[in-house]
Amino acid sequence: MRRNMQNLSFLAIIGVLLSCAFFFSQQTKNELSDNLTLATETEIPSPETLEDLPDCSQIDANEERSACFTEAAVLSEYLVETKVDAILSMESESEDRMAFMEIQLTWEESRDADCEYLQSMASDETDAALAEAVCLYKHNLTRYDQLESYYCEWYDDSTCDAGE
Repeated sequence: MRRNMQNLSFLAIIGVLLSCAFFFSQQTKNELSDNLTLATETEIPSPETLEDLPDCSQIDANEERSACFTEAAVLSEYLVETKVDAILSMESESEDRMAFMEIQLTWEESRDADCEYLQSMASDETDAALAEAVCLYKHNLTRYDQLESYYCEWYDDSTCDAGE
């Protein structure tokens, strides 16, 4: 009898925990959906190729140049994430997917640490913002090229150029 009561208590506790988890997941889902609605109302352009990125090389004013490179860094990161998603969608083995994601996360941490260091070495805030944005942009472009190469090599996609 005592054993049955323990089992029932255990099941009741698990039921309460699952209910709480469900409640919090619904709250999070609602908050994310609200944020997504706000984000789509301010429509940010989504680049499809490297040619869609802004050309910041001709801008002379530091603040404008910093803003341009900041936008370019965000858009180039979007391209990297899109290519990561494309590779993951082609990969059927879960172990390979996990290994690829670990490598990607490690690369992101390394990129961020490198760019934070360059930012800390700048002489003023404007130069610091510019240094970090340029760093992120260049790292993202390099990673995008690398991921594009992987995608073409591993999955022989018809969208890849014959010269790659």
